[in-house]
Amino acid sequence: MRAPAPAQKSAPRPAESETKLKAGEYAVWVDSDPAGGIVVVNGVPVGKAPQRVVVPGSPRGFFRDDVSIKMRFVATDTNHTSQTVEEQLTPLDKIPARIHFTPVGATRVMR
Repeated sequence: MRAPAPAQKSAPRPAESETKLKAGEYAVWVDSDPAGGIVVVNGVPVGKAPQRVVVPGSPRGFFRDDVSIKMRFVATDTNHTSQTVEEQLTPLDKIPARIHFTPVGATRVMR
């Protein structure tokens, strides 16, 4: 008899990940369409989308410092070109729950 396949672990959703944060930290769920874009935070690659990014914030939910979140879409064949889409976030911006990237832009989903 064949053993059952292990269950696939799904990526955590933003609401699930909020409970493990320290005071003054916020989780931003960063995803892309197409999936698998490379997430770059303040110039440092942090992995492929979807990705949970933790940022420091004020008690009222605004960014403490300027933050750059980029999504790098790497071309998979010679018919396409690689693209980078960037979201510049400042202390005037409320920290979103999610940022969804596509090759033509990004959409913020607020808390």
